[in-house]
Amino acid sequence: MNQLLKRPLILGMDLVELALALVAITMPFGNNLNSYAIVFFSFVAILRTSFKEKADYLSHNKLGWILPVAYFVLIALSYLWDKSPQKSFKYLETGASLLVFPLVLGSMGQVRKESLKKILLVFVLTNMVAAFYCLWKAYLGYQETHYFPHFFYHYLSRHIDISAIYFSSYCVFSVAILYYYYFIEKSTIVAQVLAFIGIMVMAMFTILLSSKMFIFILYITGLGICMYSFFKIRHNRWRPLVIALLLLAMPILLLRLPYVYSRITETQLKQYGGVQDDQNGFAVRRLLWEESWKLIKEHPFTGMGYYYAHDNLREQYKEAGFDEGVKLNYNSHNQYLFTWLCYGIIGILLLLSFLLQFLLTAYRKKEFLGVYIMLMLMVSMLTDCMLEIQKGIVLLMLFAGVFVFNVGSSKTKDAFA
Repeated sequence: MNQLLKRPLILGMDLVELALALVAITMPFGNNLNSYAIVFFSFVAILRTSFKEKADYLSHNKLGWILPVAYFVLIALSYLWDKSPQKSFKYLETGASLLVFPLVLGSMGQVRKESLKKILLVFVLTNMVAAFYCLWKAYLGYQETHYFPHFFYHYLSRHIDISAIYFSSYCVFSVAILYYYYFIEKSTIVAQVLAFIGIMVMAMFTILLSSKMFIFILYITGLGICMYSFFKIRHNRWRPLVIALLLLAMPILLLRLPYVYSRITETQLKQYGGVQDDQNGFAVRRLLWEESWKLIKEHPFTGMGYYYAHDNLREQYKEAGFDEGVKLNYNSHNQYLFTWLCYGIIGILLLLSFLLQFLLTAYRKKEFLGVYIMLMLMVSMLTDCMLEIQKGIVLLMLFAGVFVFNVGSSKTKDAFA
């Protein structure tokens, strides 16, 4: 059976790799569809290797899977001391990818590099299709209402039932994927032209989604491309430099759009003062972080549990006059603070440990995209809880996990690299 699963079927990819591509394709869309794809992938991946091979693979990279699995186990155990009357096991279903992907990816054998490239490019193509679909739906909405914000932020991404923040992370990662495969690796002129168009589309859509953190990361990406091109690329240095300059210039030009401009200018370094500051991202987050820290100091070692933390945060927001936070049940908007608040000092240590383990492993393997996605997500976790919904968890555990556990060369069938 396992030999049959390793046989190429479509585009030189075996059934497990095709199932992995299906997970990537369904990521921008509904959680249920993506969950079915994850279940199918897990099923065929489990059949790919024997029990002995699974044990060998898992023993090869113990920390890689033990740390995220331990983090998930702690999340599950926190149910025991969570005092909220509203608590349930639903949050474990959301976080199941923290358990599934390390064990499945860590035990199934390698994904060939050429297959991973196809999976990542399919992911990019899917995001582009989703972006144009959102723009089309926004245009139809604008035709009916003449309400210009249809083309921005959550108004734009809601057509595929995804937060603008998470869709922005997909778009920025897509920029990195296209840059890596067509400008760092060798490629034809035609392919580079098409990749250039794709990079511009994904960058422009990132601006329209108006996530300030990911616009900032897009800036940093452009700056990084400039530096990398100057110091590392000796031939055709001008091509990636042009991309970098456009990535740096595009946000400046698009910030002239009234909605995006207002999103940026309304962010001021000030204390939250009431409803008038609800659109001031810094003031709101400062309030969220301060109230979270107050609660952390009350339960620094064990944490409050997921639901009890939410209950207490709502009470804190109510006292501070932040009605929107109460109504929308805001978390801390900082993954590190929220993890500490929910799961205590052990939780934050486990989170930092497995994130750093993933980052260092990708760095040791010299996997550019593995390092990039880890840095991108670790930075974004400063202003958002990227691991509290399925969209963010799968992005981390699927793509970073592939680079951490089992990317092999095209000549390697099933040996450790």
